[in-house]
Amino acid sequence: MDFIWPQYEGGSLVNLPATMAAILGAKIESTPLLDPYLWRGLAQGTERIVAILIDAIGYLALQKFIEHNPDSLFARLARKGSFSSITSVFPSTTVTALASLWTARPPIEHGLTGYTIYFKEFGVVANALTLSPMRNERGDNLEKWGLEPEKLVSIPSLPQLLAPYGIKVVVLIHREYVKSPFSRALHRGVAESRGFLTTSEMWILLRRLLKELSGEKAIINAYWGLIDALGHLYGPYDETWEAELKNLAFSMEQEFLERLDPQDKRGTLLVIFSDHGQVPVRLEKAILAMREPELWDLLILPPTGEPRASYLYVRDGKKEEVRAYLEEKIGSFAVMDSEEAVEKGLFGRGNPAPGFSSRIGDLIALAKGEEYIVWGYEEPKLKGRHGGLSPHEMLIPLLMVRLDG
Repeated sequence: MDFIWPQYEGGSLVNLPATMAAILGAKIESTPLLDPYLWRGLAQGTERIVAILIDAIGYLALQKFIEHNPDSLFARLARKGSFSSITSVFPSTTVTALASLWTARPPIEHGLTGYTIYFKEFGVVANALTLSPMRNERGDNLEKWGLEPEKLVSIPSLPQLLAPYGIKVVVLIHREYVKSPFSRALHRGVAESRGFLTTSEMWILLRRLLKELSGEKAIINAYWGLIDALGHLYGPYDETWEAELKNLAFSMEQEFLERLDPQDKRGTLLVIFSDHGQVPVRLEKAILAMREPELWDLLILPPTGEPRASYLYVRDGKKEEVRAYLEEKIGSFAVMDSEEAVEKGLFGRGNPAPGFSSRIGDLIALAKGEEYIVWGYEEPKLKGRHGGLSPHEMLIPLLMVRLDG
């Protein structure tokens, strides 16, 4: 399998927030912009940006959907505006991608390295979305242990970077996430965070926000995560995935686009994108680390990060044994030394976040086939996964269109 590396220098998700800032007249230092051909013709006169992140819509999947549904809303918007692919970040997963979106910096600088992270300061592997220890029987979270979510990421947030320019940043997100530890870590400095329950409510709130922000420079970020959940549950090629995308488009057209006042469309740029794609996986291809004594006995911690991009913490002098086991005996992984991955820019360039080096282990196991590594004895249930460097995981769509065009 050909791996696709993140294009941090001008073709990745990291570059999107800096580009949106530039369109509104702000400058985020040290972050390159997206290639101008993607957006230059849409920038003049833009006062507000509506940024819609649809979780787990890969570029190749959306391109195929558009080809099979040429009259769909997404197909019509693509013809009207600019439709292209950029890359996700590494690993290609929501935690890491959202952290880059909300800081305009690569993973090496924000330090959120995957769905599960080894927090050395607490001596625990934790779920980064909930900030709770894995295998958490007591319901603890790291806040109870002294972690302050607002200090989890040490670099400035996007709203903080844009505040000196008078640009408001507003977020629309499912109600259960509005005050979650992860949201508090990323959404520092937002003008407002509004919660919703359904897509129809999201589009209605978005329409109301555009009217409320009339005459102001603003970025309104909306996040819809159900397609990712369906892809995990049924697989990304299942009919439920396409059905939800059609429902999302229908609600968007009926409750948002068709009901917008002309003055609310004026100077408004719509940006639709994703954080990563997904690939289907077969449950029998899972490598249950605790059931592989040859591998498990060589590790000092459980695998962290993502099943398709696992950070391995290896006993002294055992790197080559781990590499041989995964590359030769299993035969479906490429194994990189973690320090080499940093040197080659897999996590981007910049000053490493506090604790970064302890969060990426000694080796990184990259899935190049259908196998993936999970921690535990329990049989995995997810039929769709992401995190790796395959085209379907790494290439994400970028659809930009002026609503007054």
